[in-house]
Amino acid sequence: MESTIITSESQLEIILNRILENNLERLLENQKQKNWKRAKEIVEIFGESSATVNRNIAKMKDDDHFKKYIDKQSGKFQTINLEGYKEFREFKSECYKKSL
Repeated sequence: MESTIITSESQLEIILNRILENNLERLLENQKQKNWKRAKEIVEIFGESSATVNRNIAKMKDDDHFKKYIDKQSGKFQTINLEGYKEFREFKSECYKKSL
């Protein structure tokens, strides 16, 4: 690592801003990883069968409001936002209650 002599307050401010930006990016990435899960992790969290979770994810993909909670990164790899999945389950429950 190269040492740098700081000769002015503006240089110090620039360096501190870069450090803060890097830390903020890492913090946001860590937070995203906590809130986004794979289908098998959702199965464990909610105690639903994998078939139920996969069916719910397919329905979320078809809905304009809920598809934003699915991050499809490749053909087989996708992550689902936990808050979005909870919201979908509540929505589904309300629809069921209204149908009775």
